[in-house]
Amino acid sequence: MSLMKKWQTVKAVNDDGNAGKKTDTADILPFGEPIKESRRRSLEACMDATLFTTMEDIQRGGEWRLNERITKLEDELHAVYMDVLHGIRKLVDYRCKAEEWKGAGTVLH
Repeated sequence: MSLMKKWQTVKAVNDDGNAGKKTDTADILPFGEPIKESRRRSLEACMDATLFTTMEDIQRGGEWRLNERITKLEDELHAVYMDVLHGIRKLVDYRCKAEEWKGAGTVLH
């Protein structure tokens, strides 16, 4: 979910006088409510496992070719990682970006 969409939803809830109440949308983290440390560690573990599994797939089934696109995708992958930790994006976004990174650099034998 984009930052703008999150802001609009939180604003709409606050404008209706429902500040502090849960919204119907489960994936929205209201501003001012940081992700708890235990959840952050869990998200980090999931994303690390995703990346390690992706790297194992590359090592088992192909050859890795580094290029400019890979470097750009690695920067994007890190940005998604940070966004997930801040509650802006979801784990599925990270998984999709990791798969894109894998596909861009793997040459199958």
